[in-house]
Amino acid sequence: MKVLLIHAEHFEFKALSKAVNEAEEPILKEFNGNNALVMFTSVESGDLNSLSKLLSMLIEDIANLLQTLKPEYLVIYPYAHLSKDLANPAEALKVLKGIEEAVKSSVKGVNVVRAPFGWYKSFTIKCLGHPLSELSREYRVALEAKEEVKPTIFKCFIMNVQGDLIEVTDEEFKGLTEEPILTTYCLEKTSLSKWVLKPRLEELFKKFGYVLIRDKLGVRLGKVGQALHVDRLLSSLNDVIIERLTKDSNFTKVEVSSLGYSLNIDNVSEPLILTDEKGLKYEVSNDSIPIHAHILKELLGVKQVKPPLFMYEIKPVLKKSSELNFRDYLTALTKPQFTAVVDDLRSGLDIVKNLVLDLTTAFKDLNLLEDMVVIAEVSDLSFKEGLLEPILQTLRNHNVKALIKVSLKEGSLWDFIIRYVYIDSSKSPTELSKTALTSSMSRAFRISYFDKDNNQRYPVIITSDLIGAPEVLFYALLDKALKFEEEGKTPCLPTWLMPTQVMVIPVTVENQELVNYASLIVSKLRENSVRSEVDLRNVGLGRKIRDAGKEWIPFIVVVGEREVNTTTLNVRVRCEGIQHTLTLNSFIELLKKEVKTPFT
Repeated sequence: MKVLLIHAEHFEFKALSKAVNEAEEPILKEFNGNNALVMFTSVESGDLNSLSKLLSMLIEDIANLLQTLKPEYLVIYPYAHLSKDLANPAEALKVLKGIEEAVKSSVKGVNVVRAPFGWYKSFTIKCLGHPLSELSREYRVALEAKEEVKPTIFKCFIMNVQGDLIEVTDEEFKGLTEEPILTTYCLEKTSLSKWVLKPRLEELFKKFGYVLIRDKLGVRLGKVGQALHVDRLLSSLNDVIIERLTKDSNFTKVEVSSLGYSLNIDNVSEPLILTDEKGLKYEVSNDSIPIHAHILKELLGVKQVKPPLFMYEIKPVLKKSSELNFRDYLTALTKPQFTAVVDDLRSGLDIVKNLVLDLTTAFKDLNLLEDMVVIAEVSDLSFKEGLLEPILQTLRNHNVKALIKVSLKEGSLWDFIIRYVYIDSSKSPTELSKTALTSSMSRAFRISYFDKDNNQRYPVIITSDLIGAPEVLFYALLDKALKFEEEGKTPCLPTWLMPTQVMVIPVTVENQELVNYASLIVSKLRENSVRSEVDLRNVGLGRKIRDAGKEWIPFIVVVGEREVNTTTLNVRVRCEGIQHTLTLNSFIELLKKEVKTPFT
């Protein structure tokens, strides 16, 4: 079976006269409609014998296209001119009726129309002209039971830390890298969802106030105390990135807030969009509908808001209650969503290049970059045109390991997608951040505006998770600490992230001079924006030091008579596992670097 698919702005046909004796008596002699996916179909000899398998392949393909393109009509149009090996008329009619029945029973949200078989017909078609508007398909079932050989639909390159691009095949992967994701992801032998939480990590999550709740409603992650503090600080990194991206450009900020993002909304052809009395947009969407796409369509087309503009929000994620593993909820609690719209591809590339620089710098400052791999998925055309090169150069400058997957499939909506993937202590991949650029989605979803010369323009759209969901990022930071622990080192977290950064402990609270000196130290530290406390409990010194260690407090300052007499500090540095004798001023200078938010 051969099929030519045309996404038409307008399509009409009219049956004129019978072309063969076996022509059916038409139920529908003419049709006239807009937004139609027209399926010109040639039924070939042998198709009827393999009809169930052919229909299975066709329905899966058509369902994906319908979900993406959202046509109002699907028109099955008999078309003998695609093949020289046609089925006889009786068989062809049975196959066409089978297609019609299968589509109607399997696919919802579209009106299915079948043009009559065996008739001369006139037709008029106006193609929309976006990347998915003209597609050809061929469906065959092998006659012999042979092992299926999948055609190559992509090329893969590994970029090593020296910045060299090496094209690789299955055999050539051996010895190129120690990272399992680089040796398997491109061969589609693994996915980013494979992940097992170590018991020690779940214990650490509980320690910092993340509580796993299992009940009749399903599995959820509750947050108390330190977890709320950590979430707030990690989320603030996204605000810093957005400010850096947009401060030097004339961006319009569009306020948007959503009811949520669902990974489990089934058979939804349109997102739910509401507008409150202040004009804010609320949207519930799913994976099949690009985030903010429908809001953009209204902003540019109806309200005439001109690029450049951006939207940012942290979407709550809606999931069906079920017994899911812990990682499912790490990746499904919140969804930071940044969407930028610009006039042209060059401006879009500049945004992505700057964003990649900021993300790379941030992950480096978080001490995660050396445990990360960047995966770039790019269309064949975009790769050949060098669109990815500025991004790759940024990664080379920071000695980042990368995998480049060049898709040879036609019709991709994305020019490229950049993923930052953390390799955890189990050698499993976890995606922290995803950024994508598209120059064709605006046409597919009819997102357009009119410029100052009244010319219709289709903008370039960039979407990004930025630094990613705070829960997932904190998982990576905890796992990094676990790597230290497994190496026999003291596990620690970045100082800037900790609720208490310095604990000052007088040797005894019975000595008022020691208490006064400890209080003075804390006062000076707080004046310099260091979160510090003094432990005035009437318990032993060893107990206080152990308790501070259990809380992973980065710096412990012990104050005794010697420190008072010499006006120095005895400082224990958790991450280094060593002690220093410092003056208060030198300690403050050290802390200024430690408490600074990454890349600010």
